[in-house]
Amino acid sequence: MDTPVSSQLRASENLQRSSSDLIILRLSQNLTFEGWIFVRGILNVIGLTLALTGVAKAEFSYCNFNFGVDFQQHSTAACGYPGCSQNNEILLIPSGIDFTTMFVGKKQVGATTYAPGPTNQREGAHIVVSKALGTTPVWLMYVIAFGAKLKLNVEDCNNGGGLCSVGAKYIRDNRADILAQYNSYAHYVADGGGSAKYAWGTTKPIIWQIEPDFYQYTAGSQTNPLSYAEAKQLLTDIATTVRSVLPNVWLAMDVSTWANAGWWSSAIPYDKFNFMGTSGGVASPGGTIKDGMTWAALWNSSKKGIISDDGYGVGGAPTTPNAGWVDVNNLNARIADGVIANWRAIGNDAWAAQVAKIRPQLKPLKVCADQPPSGVLKPKDSSPLQLMQNKAGITVDFEAQAGSLRAEIVGLDGAFEKVLQTTQVPAGSFHASYSMEGLRPGIHVLRVVNKNREVRATTTVVR
Repeated sequence: MDTPVSSQLRASENLQRSSSDLIILRLSQNLTFEGWIFVRGILNVIGLTLALTGVAKAEFSYCNFNFGVDFQQHSTAACGYPGCSQNNEILLIPSGIDFTTMFVGKKQVGATTYAPGPTNQREGAHIVVSKALGTTPVWLMYVIAFGAKLKLNVEDCNNGGGLCSVGAKYIRDNRADILAQYNSYAHYVADGGGSAKYAWGTTKPIIWQIEPDFYQYTAGSQTNPLSYAEAKQLLTDIATTVRSVLPNVWLAMDVSTWANAGWWSSAIPYDKFNFMGTSGGVASPGGTIKDGMTWAALWNSSKKGIISDDGYGVGGAPTTPNAGWVDVNNLNARIADGVIANWRAIGNDAWAAQVAKIRPQLKPLKVCADQPPSGVLKPKDSSPLQLMQNKAGITVDFEAQAGSLRAEIVGLDGAFEKVLQTTQVPAGSFHASYSMEGLRPGIHVLRVVNKNREVRATTTVVR
């Protein structure tokens, strides 16, 4: 029978659903068991978690600046069309990144385009590569625009027009279909269309950035624009639909820098979103994003961390990336404005080397240092050990919110292993012990989720 004999327990007091704080080191030589325990004991003193693995895997973090690239751009550059390969060596995606992005909503099989819906060749391929890299997939959900362009034979406002005048009518005429399409993408993330190979699952976060340029459907150029109340209700319904399938999804609201003050104050249900995000590939690394809107103003209006993008333009065509997005002083200034991430269309090894060099010099993110996410479980006291291990397992002690509680075991890569408890709890003190018996040897993560908050601890099991 497997017995836990050593662990480094770290509660995510400043992180929400992120395993990027687990620092994974490569051992250059084999150690005896006693040597391993000795090394581990030393590292535990300085707060590091050691895993027997040769691959450092990063995921999107609430506390450390995140860097990413566009899976679709890499795929198209490698062999001419998106989703062409599930082999990262072919796609030349650099190592050491935290997330990969993809525009989602277009469904094409051969030369035929269909209404929005997931496919193994596009969304599935992205999930496969994300799991292999250990990165978080970020989907820019362009479902409404792609559906409208297909059904009405129109183009984006900056690429021939049409969507600027008939987009709102398309939404009203196809609202139920839009929600059904979001539901189908959510189920695909959960179960991969019935294939574990393509499934991301429901326990680890995936980021969905909702509807680039959504503001355009409320603009005066529409024949019958959506009211702000209609826009807000649709965004709320989309969020509810997605979270009913993916309870751990992180939603970002796309930023239309040209939107008026009424949009920012009346049309966005901020409580439904984790982040804000730019799209269009031309967000400036200076103080002003575009169209006179500043990063600081966006933070002040939303109080949400901002995901920025770079290196592509009209129609998704790659452009020269802005060097300011890898300048330490500039990035620290943007971090102070609430920016938490930047992705570029195509990254290479030289860029990855720059990223690796500047990471240690970057400040903690605003959402971590200045406004810790409400999703973090709060300890009952100030002790750094919020979870304690004994021979029977791991004891959890925190102040719970009334609602659902789920305890489970996952691997360091986030792969689901075992449910320990699913229950409803009242508000107040919560105390429980979970046995680690029966787990395979290796590093495991105990994950306890109370409503939309979580805490994690790692444990090592040896035979």
